[in-house]
Formats: sequence, structure tokens, C-alpha cells
Amino acid sequence: MGRSEEFLDLYKEMEEMLVQRFAEAGRRTSSVVMDFLNTEEGLPFREDLNVCREVRNVLAHHASIRGEAVVEPAEALLDVIRQVLDFLKKPQPALAFATPRERMLTTTPGQQALKLMREMQKNGFSHVPVFRYNKLDGVFSISTVFSYLLKPGAGPITEETEVQDFGSLLRIGQHDSERFEVVDKDTDYWTVLSLFNRKADGPRKRLAVIFITDDGTLDGHILGMITPWDLIAHRMPHQTEIPEKFESFYES
Repeated sequence: MGRSEEFLDLYKEMEEMLVQRFAEAGRRTSSVVMDFLNTEEGLPFREDLNVCREVRNVLAHHASIRGEAVVEPAEALLDVIRQVLDFLKKPQPALAFATPRERMLTTTPGQQALKLMREMQKNGFSHVPVFRYNKLDGVFSISTVFSYLLKPGAGPITEETEVQDFGSLLRIGQHDSERFEVVDKDTDYWTVLSLFNRKADGPRKRLAVIFITDDGTLDGHILGMITPWDLIAHRMPHQTEIPEKFESFYES
């Protein structure tokens, strides 16, 4: 097999794997390679893989002129696709782009609600996990406040109002317009993407936060949380190892 044929075979294998990945994530696309390059996982490969795309297009449509090969891919280009294939087979762990527990804004049932809301506004947080006895007891969010104020007979939110006064509205399954998921520490990027792209059970229920725990249950130790913004804002090099900032959680 010549280098051109091997290059095209590798490129086809990469496309097929990406088609499967994006299908699992609930997305339909006409150019899986371009879509991959526009994801955070594809970012480290963008420049080199764009060259591969151009060479592939030449080989697919104008491989030869008068029986003579127009171009033959360098071995380095084949290595690029091999690296992408290896990366796709070992996807980035969700923990790599989650907000770790130590950096999460959290609260307790007895905290003053207005004080918490001011801190959320100041730091740009939309969802704050509520912990009781070091266990996740609910989520305080902008949606929680709206639901509380819209309840018949709801009183004003004053300096004396505590987080626990929002009652059942804090519970994971009781938010009117949003829902939450929990995954374990070994969950990868594509699984998280699939969860965020999956259609909600109801027309108003959007997935707001994915919590990562050591055992994949809400009773487990919280390691971090992921919002849709984390998928957009995440910028980091090609990495398949758990970041050092999470190592202490595995030792506890």
C-alpha cells in the first residue's frame, strides 16, 4: 500500500469514528472533521489537521494529472491522523474541564440568601450547590429565586431570609425550568457532550449542571461540576491525564 492510500484509509477511519461520536452526542453534521476542529478537544490539532483536510481533498478529487500523482502525503501527516485516532480512542476526561470542588461557590442551608445572591452576581455564578453535612442537598440558582418569587403568597427576600427558606425549590428534582445530572469520575468529554445535547424530558427542562462524583451518585463525594459554559470557555492543551488539582480527591 502506498502512502497516499494509507493516508486516505486513515482519514476515512477518523471520519467514521467522528461520525459515531457526534451521533452519540445527538448532533447531525455535514463535516465531522470541521466540527471536531471547532470543539475544545479538536483545538490542539486544528492547524495540522487543516493541512490534512486540504491534502485529502486534493487526493480525493485530483489525485493525478496525466497519470502522474499530484501530491504524496508526508509521513508527518499520517502521524497527525494517527494521533487524532489515538486521542479519539482515549477521550479527555470530564474532570479536565470541570470546575473542581475546591473552586466551586457553595452554600449551606443557614446562609443568608441575599448575601449569597450578591456573591453570585459579583462572580458570575448562576448555580450554587447547597451542602448539608458535607453532602449535596440541593442547588440554589437564579431559577430558584424566580420560582420562589412567583409562588402565590411568597414573601419578600430580606436580609433575614436564609437559603433553607426556599424549601423544596432547592431539591435536585424540583427546579421548574432546569434539571441536573450526575456522572462518575471516569466519564469522558463525549458522554458529557451527549448529555447536554440530549433532549429534555419536558419543553422547559434544560440541563443546567452535571455533577461529577467519585461513584456516579449524588451521595458520592463531589469532585466537580460542569455547565454548558465550561464546554464553550474551556481552553487547554491536549491532555488525557487527570489534572493535578484533582489528585487530592482520589486520596481522600
